[in-house]
Amino acid sequence: MKNVMSTESDATTVSWYEKGIQILESASSASIPSVLHERRIEAQAALQRLGLPSTQAEDWKYTDIRDVRTGNYSLASHSAVSQVDEDVRDLRTLPLDACYRIDTVDGFVATHLEDLQARLPDGVEVFSLSHAGEEQQAFVEQYVGSAATISEDSVAALNTALMQDGIVVRVSKSVCLDAPLYVQHISSGLNEHVASFPRVVVLVEEGAQASIIEHFTAVTASAAFSTSVTELFVEKNANLSHYQVGEDALENIRFSRISCHQHRDSTCKMHSATFGGKLVRNEVHPSLLGENGTTCMYGLSVLTGNQHVDNHTVLDHAVPHCESDERYKGIYDDQSQGVFCGTIIVRPDAQKTNAIQNNAAIVLSEKASINAKPQLKIWADDVKCTHGATVGALDAQQLFYLRSRGVSERDARNMLLRAFAGDVTQEIEYEALRTLIEERVVEKLSL
Repeated sequence: MKNVMSTESDATTVSWYEKGIQILESASSASIPSVLHERRIEAQAALQRLGLPSTQAEDWKYTDIRDVRTGNYSLASHSAVSQVDEDVRDLRTLPLDACYRIDTVDGFVATHLEDLQARLPDGVEVFSLSHAGEEQQAFVEQYVGSAATISEDSVAALNTALMQDGIVVRVSKSVCLDAPLYVQHISSGLNEHVASFPRVVVLVEEGAQASIIEHFTAVTASAAFSTSVTELFVEKNANLSHYQVGEDALENIRFSRISCHQHRDSTCKMHSATFGGKLVRNEVHPSLLGENGTTCMYGLSVLTGNQHVDNHTVLDHAVPHCESDERYKGIYDDQSQGVFCGTIIVRPDAQKTNAIQNNAAIVLSEKASINAKPQLKIWADDVKCTHGATVGALDAQQLFYLRSRGVSERDARNMLLRAFAGDVTQEIEYEALRTLIEERVVEKLSL
């Protein structure tokens, strides 16, 4: 859907992202592979046409990004990589065991990928977009931008138009990645109003298996902005688990777009847990393109203060005999605001589809709020599709029962909140990450 431009902006005013495009194009294009530069040019044209959305656009009705449209952001510089050393990056790392780790700083790869490549199993390749070799450029041409459609989505167009680097992961046919690949995206905050554009592309070939963790964090609390795009390609009979953990600084604004193409007999499980950020927009757009595919989408948002998180999902059942399970939950305290807009599309040929969508929220404060909009768009008649949304407070009877058994009010509330989130967290197969997320729920609310 084409975005509706804000009427507030002056047509003669050059936006910060237009200035950023001019800066990138005035620099030597020889610093990046020609294929990547071509993708940027295509996206820049799309962004000029689409612009950034306002609340007049239906998909952005509950999320006002005028601060982004009218902001004065400057493009991140590669110099941030040397200014944020490994010791600082280590302090932000999730305490997870047995992972292959890659750091990015303001969207630039900060890890020596040659050293990592030597430790990875045979058949797993990792390289950066800005240093793609001649053979790797063919991969870039085929996959970068093919799942996240820049012609229709301003988030994808913004990231692609201004990206300067990124990570590509390729898991070859029948290879099993023996430990999760942990990508830590760090916002340096070295300067106020820095804009960064992380990019990740993952291909899991036929019969292969992999787990990817993306973690968004920050060094300082400065008001930075980032737009990330992740493109996932899961081929025949392949299995991918993707986890996104948002622990942005409380002054940060972040948009993220995850697009996934699944093929026959494949399984993709996508998890999202959001704890940080001033304003966060999580977009997840999987497409089932091969029969007998399974897509699972699990999301959890835990907000306090004036935080705003918008979870926007579009699940496309394009072929018959596929299944999907979508569960998003939110816990909202103080003056925080949540949005859930989930759409399931069932195409005319997608008979025998089985799709479940559920959104539930707990509101802990009278000033907190949630806007929920579950949607089904079905053009096939032999399907099983359900959706629903519930909003409420903590169950007073359950709370009273626990208190009557000698449990303190604090512990009783924590027990109920962990149980509420457990419907989502129990689906995290990586035990260390599951335990961490469950602990973060209680830590965030400080009850």
